[in-house]
Amino acid sequence: MKLIHISDLHIGKRLYGYDLEDDQRHILSEIIELIKSEKPDAVLIAGDIYDRADPSATAVRIFDDFLSMLADTGVESFIIYGNHDSGQRIAYGSRLFGRSGIHFSPVYDGEVARHSLEDEYGRVNIYMLPYLRSADAAEAIRSIKADRSERNIIVSHQFVTSAVLGESEEMNVGTLDNIDGACYDAFDYAALGHIHMPQTISPAPGSGTVIRYSGSPLAYSFSESDTIQKSVTVIDLKEKGFISVDTISLMPLHELRTIKGSFDDLINDKGLIESCKNDYIKIILTDDTGIMDAMARLQKAYGCVMMLEYEYMREQSEDVSVDEIRAEGTPEEMFVALYGDQHGGKEMNEYQKNVVDKLIKQIWEGQEAQDETD
Repeated sequence: MKLIHISDLHIGKRLYGYDLEDDQRHILSEIIELIKSEKPDAVLIAGDIYDRADPSATAVRIFDDFLSMLADTGVESFIIYGNHDSGQRIAYGSRLFGRSGIHFSPVYDGEVARHSLEDEYGRVNIYMLPYLRSADAAEAIRSIKADRSERNIIVSHQFVTSAVLGESEEMNVGTLDNIDGACYDAFDYAALGHIHMPQTISPAPGSGTVIRYSGSPLAYSFSESDTIQKSVTVIDLKEKGFISVDTISLMPLHELRTIKGSFDDLINDKGLIESCKNDYIKIILTDDTGIMDAMARLQKAYGCVMMLEYEYMREQSEDVSVDEIRAEGTPEEMFVALYGDQHGGKEMNEYQKNVVDKLIKQIWEGQEAQDETD
């Protein structure tokens, strides 16, 4: 039995203020074409369909179009909601969709939904566990009475301890939102969502479980784009105990690309500008001081510059300790110094100083009021 595993579509997401509607439509259409060519027996979508619980009308239309194309392939599909989704919205109309072979996890009520498929090797049980807080998720997984003589798949949206995070992931402080990968040891394959970096988690000793994050189909941070090839995961299930995992690369409409150099070098490099004309760009300037209107001028040359950083400011922020910052002087003095550093030594005028003084005073008064209530 062949399965395709994807997750973390985040439909409706904006990246550094830029609308990704065209990018998401493109990548979802590419996934549909891949499904048509691979002809899997089922598609597993492991949560975070939308980027927010109350998606925009445009985001809903994009997903509706994707579902229509998915139904047209005739492939059985199993979709759970993630922490960015509203369970009620995702589960709406699930019985009607189920008639077209698109199965949504219901809002969790203490029972984990199960569907079964058959092939020449027997039955494959697919369990659908939407996002839950870690303690509830661990308990829900343990409550599943899976027949270990059969092949069992779980679609789950959780953060497993030891998973590698990227910049675009969010997690709670500490390990409160983690679950141990050993929770999945009753399953042959755990199709996970929540982490955007595709990766396979090492199973617990003695466990034959393959725990896999398919990753997001698009890069949602520049750290992902520099090191990770986005893909879909393809699982091939043979008889019990025999499973293989492969990936098929995806090609985005626009690449995320980081370039680095001095302002003069980058603004005058016609070859580099031409090679970046279809990319979303992050620029790191190596100049020792700030450049007047750098962002506007670089955007005019390169097109879509999403981020601009100065290397010397990054190094200073990494190297300076809290004690060193405190030693620089009062908050007002530090604001003045920071302004001068960012504007090539230019001093703040009296109006700007008055605004800063007023803001600092409001912050301190607010903190004092909070301390009194505490």
